[in-house]
Amino acid sequence: MKLRDYLDVMFLHEKHLHLDALAWAAAGKDPGMNAEWIIDWGGRQARLAGQDVAQLRLAAPVDLRELRRRWMDASEAAFALIEKLPVTERGCFYLDPTGKPVCPDPASPEFPKLTRHYGSVKVAWPRIVEG
Repeated sequence: MKLRDYLDVMFLHEKHLHLDALAWAAAGKDPGMNAEWIIDWGGRQARLAGQDVAQLRLAAPVDLRELRRRWMDASEAAFALIEKLPVTERGCFYLDPTGKPVCPDPASPEFPKLTRHYGSVKVAWPRIVEG
């Protein structure tokens, strides 16, 4: 994983959709994958080097040690949630009533009400029509 990919995933995790939900959905694209493997691979394969930072046009400086710590914290939380999700739902995004992807909480009374959206070849996204 290149530094820019690592930064993208962490941005998504911190601003939009948690790492666990991203990895859970990504695991559905290949029957040989699982979310834990994706997260573990991302952490081990990331090459975080100072010279790579210099090549990117970033709005703010990046502390590579802090970035690695944030990844480790996100990974730990992701593993804890992933082990609670139903294995039969591997590979789906969980959508709230507005169609927005959310990080699921299996203990929540809202969990059964979430829409499950499974990826497909050519990445079909559900069409949301507001009434």
